[in-house]
Amino acid sequence: MLPAAARDLQPRVLLHYLIVLSAVAIYFAASRRLHFLIEYPLMCGLFFGVAIDIVMRFIVLPLSAMHARGLINTTI
Repeated sequence: MLPAAARDLQPRVLLHYLIVLSAVAIYFAASRRLHFLIEYPLMCGLFFGVAIDIVMRFIVLPLSAMHARGLINTTI
């Protein structure tokens, strides 16, 4: 039996890898049509990483914390 901390960590790690693999799939799919993503992988990868960081920082994280700020009613 896993300790409580390990049980809480497992879904977070799986969600982290789901998000990362989704970002990789988006970049891969885009690179099939936008050939400059393949021609300049370092520069495009850096810009894509910055874009992912901005999305995570300003959209995903605030939305995931809405219940803590009281914007979402969690009572039944």
